Amino acid sequence: MQSNFTPEHSEHHSNNCSSKRSSNSLEAEFRQIIQRREINRRKTNRRKTIAAIASHIARALVDYLTGKDALSVRQKLTPNGDCQWIVYDPETRRRHVFTSQQDVRVWLDNHHR
Repeated sequence: MQSNFTPEHSEHHSNNCSSKRSSNSLEAEFRQIIQRREINRRKTNRRKTIAAIASHIARALVDYLTGKDALSVRQKLTPNGDCQWIVYDPETRRRHVFTSQQDVRVWLDNHHR
């Protein structure tokens, strides 16, 4: 029985195996990096959600403690960098959001004379 095994074939085969091992190692490392990024993204989203809830609760607590029986107007900066005016109407217990001071003035003229 004759063998086709030669040192050149052995060396070539060895290089392929080490390349495959390196490739598998790189793939595993890449998967770990992607998983870590996903975990960090989820943690960041949770923090933002918790911060938004805390802010809402704090605002509600201040509203409750101050009685909120008076008309109030506050200005807020949106994530886009735009200004909003938030008007609380104690008569209707509703908040109205406006994008300009002029809109607030018109609303006030029409609803609170």
